[in-house]
Amino acid sequence: MKLNQLKTLAISGCGAGIEYYDFAIFAYFAPVIAKSFFPEESVALGIIYAFLILALGYFIRPIGGLIFGFIGDKYGRKTSFFFTMLTLALSTLLMAILPSTETIGISTAIIFALLRIIQGLAIGGEIPTAISYSIEHFPKKKGMAISVIFSCLGLGIMLSTFVFMVISYIPVSNPLYEYGWRIAFLFGAALSILIYFLRKGLYETPEFLAFKKEYAIKNNKIKHTKNIVIGILLVAPAAMLTTQLFLFLPSYAETYLTIDKKLVSDLIFYGSCVMIFSCFLGGIISDYVNKKLFFCCLTIATSILGHLFYSNLINGFISAFTLMLIFALFGMMASTYTVIIAEMTHIGFRCRSIGLSYNISYSIFSAPIPALSVVILDKYGFTMLPFWLISGSTVLGIIGMLLLALEKYSNKRFLLSLAD
Repeated sequence: MKLNQLKTLAISGCGAGIEYYDFAIFAYFAPVIAKSFFPEESVALGIIYAFLILALGYFIRPIGGLIFGFIGDKYGRKTSFFFTMLTLALSTLLMAILPSTETIGISTAIIFALLRIIQGLAIGGEIPTAISYSIEHFPKKKGMAISVIFSCLGLGIMLSTFVFMVISYIPVSNPLYEYGWRIAFLFGAALSILIYFLRKGLYETPEFLAFKKEYAIKNNKIKHTKNIVIGILLVAPAAMLTTQLFLFLPSYAETYLTIDKKLVSDLIFYGSCVMIFSCFLGGIISDYVNKKLFFCCLTIATSILGHLFYSNLINGFISAFTLMLIFALFGMMASTYTVIIAEMTHIGFRCRSIGLSYNISYSIFSAPIPALSVVILDKYGFTMLPFWLISGSTVLGIIGMLLLALEKYSNKRFLLSLAD
């Protein structure tokens, strides 16, 4: 890749990373945010409310994928990039400065939820557009291009974890502790504005320009629906791992296993660093091996390691090495399912197809999981729940891969019958 190409890819990827930072920082500060906007006698109930708002942002993401995906497919990936980043910057800034419930009453909680919805719309369109943009710019190095995008996502995760880690060291009795999440949101809004201006120098993908000039999309709804369903299943393992490793692990370890949250946040930060490098490694490998087989091997290995990690965790032992291996495999996974979904989709519907597949999967296998897990853990004390959820998503991912193979086999037989 040339220097200019790497710069283009890095700017597009950094946007996805900042969007994830703004979206994920909410989960880390859920208990503190719950006190500001959902004051309840029960601490668990307040956290559940906060996680339901988190889920709300996820549930709206498919609509964002459809809206911004339409813009990307109709007017260009670059245009979609502008709107997603501007939307994110404004919503995050308003969330940071919104008064608490004690100041203006219950209406502030409603406004906060609406801003979270707008934030969800933005991220729903950002990552699918970034995936389409990267593989269309680098058709011969799709895995490597995707690895840069998801490494930037890893940087966003690392940044949000680092901010959370720093603020975690502030004593709870210190008034600054309650305002720490606002500082984190303001920082994210500032970064979003910076990326917005940097993106003005991006240029449209050659493949999309050629498509707009020479082709018209065929309205094959059945084909699109099949691809979206398969895509949802392929994204399921990543969606579940994102939730368990980044969004739920700190609250899970502290609340139900009485493990120091500072230790957990430190490990997640180190895991984020590992994941960034493993994204690059996975991208290099995936361009030279069968991506479908690579995906299956990674998901199965992650599930096996998950059993080992959570078994030790509920016994009071944190296996840092095992956790780092899980982060590494998770990072390598990024360059497999994303490229597979993009390749099976027509360019004129690509942003929308990826947007719907990616976001619907996260809405199902990520959005409701923290709140649902809290309910199950509070009622039944089933501490191995995170492992079983990861294993279930692994099964769904493999089923999706089998359906894709079956569809290709059916298409091949159909073509052979025409030839006869």
